[in-house]
Amino acid sequence: MTEERSLSPERVLLIAFLVVLLWAPFPYGSNRAWAELALGLGLGGVLFAWSGVALSGLATVTPLTSRLLLPGACAVAALLWAFIQSIDLTLVAQSTGVDLRTLAHPVWAMASSALGENAGAFISVDPELTRQGIFAGALSIAAFVIAFELARDRDRATLLLGGVVVIAFIYAGVSVAGAHFKFDYQSWLMPDPKPETTRITGPFVNPNHFATFLSIGAIAGFGLFAENLRQAIVWDRGTRIFFRTALQALSGSSALWLAAIVAILSALLLTQSRGGVVAFFLGTIALLVALSVGRKWTSGEAEGQRAMAALIIALLGVAAALSADPLLGRVRDQGATDSARASLAAASIEAIEAAPLLGHGFGAFQRYYPLFGDGSVQGDIDEAHNDILETLADLGLPAGLAYLAAPIILAVMCFAGCLRRRRDSLFPAVGFAASVAVGAHAFVDFSLQVPAVAVSYAAILGLGVAQSWRTNMDLVR
Repeated sequence: MTEERSLSPERVLLIAFLVVLLWAPFPYGSNRAWAELALGLGLGGVLFAWSGVALSGLATVTPLTSRLLLPGACAVAALLWAFIQSIDLTLVAQSTGVDLRTLAHPVWAMASSALGENAGAFISVDPELTRQGIFAGALSIAAFVIAFELARDRDRATLLLGGVVVIAFIYAGVSVAGAHFKFDYQSWLMPDPKPETTRITGPFVNPNHFATFLSIGAIAGFGLFAENLRQAIVWDRGTRIFFRTALQALSGSSALWLAAIVAILSALLLTQSRGGVVAFFLGTIALLVALSVGRKWTSGEAEGQRAMAALIIALLGVAAALSADPLLGRVRDQGATDSARASLAAASIEAIEAAPLLGHGFGAFQRYYPLFGDGSVQGDIDEAHNDILETLADLGLPAGLAYLAAPIILAVMCFAGCLRRRRDSLFPAVGFAASVAVGAHAFVDFSLQVPAVAVSYAAILGLGVAQSWRTNMDLVR
């Protein structure tokens, strides 16, 4: 790599983007209003700088951007509907003469009647929470666009993927060390302390969110590790050459990725997140499948592929042997399922049935849940612990399905990229596998509503989609 290439504007912006991704988990996953705003300023700054560089001609906008029309339209349409949910329909009627107040949620008529004055008329039960939800969604879109534009180059894609692994490794290592030495560095720096727990939560409040974050890093690490071995090991020239090249490969950079993977997996198991661990295993299976499709293997390469899968399974076994006892103990004490989640899911389904077209307000679950809850779950319930059902209840079925369709379409693009590409299929494979892991966990948790998790996943997905087409289809190598 030449000095000019290493100091290119895109590379500088990519490093700035990695700094933002490094910062995002620290303030409780950026799940505080001020931290979310800081994350928005960071991502917005990188995106604004990239736009300026692109307009000046110092960077190239990939022509593949046009392929994002369908998923982009789905996401924008859903967020536009969320914005409409947050508009006071009384003001619309007064300013335009078009009376749409019959679309408002019934709670506003009840509030006006109780107060004896006009309280407004919104489709959302809490328009301020809906506006916050729109901002959070925009953060993920910004992270995706940055990764998509900057990771079209193979070297920058490798840097971004490796950076995600290193970030996960740093937080995994610090968290395990903090748990061992009974030291919470965040309590010195954050205004509000985290609740006490015996589970490792990392920089997050909820250990399940940390598990999803670590799953993304572990899958990225597995991808880099497998690709390094694939390129370094000679698979079809006899046993002696195979073992010699394998030992050489394992003594180089692959050894560093191996150490990072074991550390991340150990921290993942110590979160004791049942859904997070299952989702990670599903993502790992998806990674192995995605790395195997679209290739014509020689007999030696086929044996090597089986050996690679066996090695990855062995790594999972090593990490499990080191750290699985707390997780198994939690499953033994509490079971593999959670009755509270079942109750929340039932309430979410009732909410969908009550407003199937309009929804109750994007991000406003904690406000409308009391209308449908059966009282079996105590306390202040902020989320449904099922991102799929909650999104449909928030936005209604049309807009909710459109919002969910966007990442699904992008994940399908990644899998198609694995079929299409012979070289660099690693990147779309990781994007697809991370989507499987994150999507599986979304059925039992709300990790994607935590900004640090959402932007990390969006970065991996953007990288995967960017590398889903051959480099000769673009002006950038």
